Amino acid sequence: MRRAPFVVALLLLAAAVLLPGRALIEALRPGLGDDPSLRGGALLLKALLGFHGALLLSVEALRSRLLPVPRSALLERGLRSREPVGAGEAVALCGLLLLATAVRFHALDQGLWVGEVDVLVHHLRRPLPELLTTYDGPARHQLYALLARASVVAFGEQPWALRLPAAILGVASLFAVWRLARLIAPRREVLFAVGVLALSYQHVWTSQDAQGYSGLLLFATLGSEAFLRLLAARDPRRSAPAWGYGAAMALALWVHIGAVFVLLAHALVWLALVWRTRRRMGVARWLPALGLLLAASLALTLYALVLDPLIATTVHALRDDMAGAWRSPAWLAGRVLGGLTTFAPGGPSAVLAFLVLAAAVVALGLASYARQGWAVLGVLLGGALVVLLAMATLRQHLWPRLLFVGAGGFALVVGRGLVEWVRLFARSPPLSAWVAPLERAVLVLTCLVSAASVPLAWLPKQDFAGAVALVEERAAPQDAILSAGRASLALGELFERAWPAVETVEQLQGIEDAHPRTWLVLSGPIRLRSTHAALWDHVEADYDPVAVFPGTASEGEVVVLLHRR
Repeated sequence: MRRAPFVVALLLLAAAVLLPGRALIEALRPGLGDDPSLRGGALLLKALLGFHGALLLSVEALRSRLLPVPRSALLERGLRSREPVGAGEAVALCGLLLLATAVRFHALDQGLWVGEVDVLVHHLRRPLPELLTTYDGPARHQLYALLARASVVAFGEQPWALRLPAAILGVASLFAVWRLARLIAPRREVLFAVGVLALSYQHVWTSQDAQGYSGLLLFATLGSEAFLRLLAARDPRRSAPAWGYGAAMALALWVHIGAVFVLLAHALVWLALVWRTRRRMGVARWLPALGLLLAASLALTLYALVLDPLIATTVHALRDDMAGAWRSPAWLAGRVLGGLTTFAPGGPSAVLAFLVLAAAVVALGLASYARQGWAVLGVLLGGALVVLLAMATLRQHLWPRLLFVGAGGFALVVGRGLVEWVRLFARSPPLSAWVAPLERAVLVLTCLVSAASVPLAWLPKQDFAGAVALVEERAAPQDAILSAGRASLALGELFERAWPAVETVEQLQGIEDAHPRTWLVLSGPIRLRSTHAALWDHVEADYDPVAVFPGTASEGEVVVLLHRR
């Protein structure tokens, strides 16, 4: 048995036995040592540490008994042979990463939107022990909260400090996409995938958003790369890739619980391959299973102290029957199309032409990767597909950013589709001699077209500053200025405006009767309509819109209204 794994296993077993559970809770949360939820979490943590120590010993003992006989792999085609990284590729990659860093750090200090304000107020201002031992629902991205809190403590409560971890994780995710792409795509498609994401609106926006989505893309992409290597493994004695996969996916789950859908997609691909190769002997089929087990168990270890509230809030979210337009797939499609129509030159006709062209490119790319190997395609896009199916089936929030986990795979599919279309177009003389230059030209042109969208990501996510300036300019001293919905949090915390937050029709009518004019500032009208239907009906009937300040965040418009007397 190798010395290093043996020592690590003994340390884990010792920690499981000697770690004082109640004392640990008292050290983190004085006075809560007898809290049943926290004590149960501490016992689970000890048990999982012991489990991993025993598992490591078992794997090492089994490894020493296996013969170094070449085995068949679960995935025997679809991956490319390893090629050394050439100087040209290394220079191009470094250039793209430096460009991506510059693009993401530009305008990083623009005003926060209400989702980021919520992260700051309700998560990052908590003491670290409380942050480690509480879970408030899907909006809490545990690992990102810890990273952002460290940044805020170091640099202060500046918007750029709050977003700094997202920007760094976003750049790192491009490197992860490069690693994944080198397994399955030729060099020019690899660099295209990195380049188009480095200069894409959605990737830049997410990398400047103080939430965990860029970290989710990073760790899920590293996990997908490791999983493909596990599927192609032939030596059952090499368990290190399984531990690497487990660590990557556990971090993905820790930064965003939505990574469970990626893990589920990987498990489905593995089960399908096992079923397909069930008649063959000697297949190295259990290494991926070990990786999946480790991903789940390591994630449980990270969530051990907050497992009870994690389960409770998840069940509550699944049972929540609150009506909301954003839960509809039609709303999701409309939101995406609306964004394209807003940003694309030429209006709806240009958007329609773009969608037809994009569908043709994606279809050819999907067909090409399906021929290369359905399992490869399943690992690339399976996570995003499972997310979409699960959210539609469970009728949960269908925010477009939930699909961001498939950004790397989608970029690769688009690159492959473009290359395939060039080859179809130029397969006959005299263009056949120019296929390679045409491929490069089309891929570079697509990156440049994508780059044109980047300045849009630097626009305000929510323009509360504009709304505050307008109201304070036009409102008279005797007027009432109110807020509603999630706008109240941002106006109070960011701008320190003591504008009362209204939640009922009676409260609003009382203020209206006592003042000559009543101003109302709100954000996210769809959410307000769902959570406070009666209040929304009154506002819609008795108020006139004065100004709408658009924002790039989902439901990001800030609306200023004036009571109609």
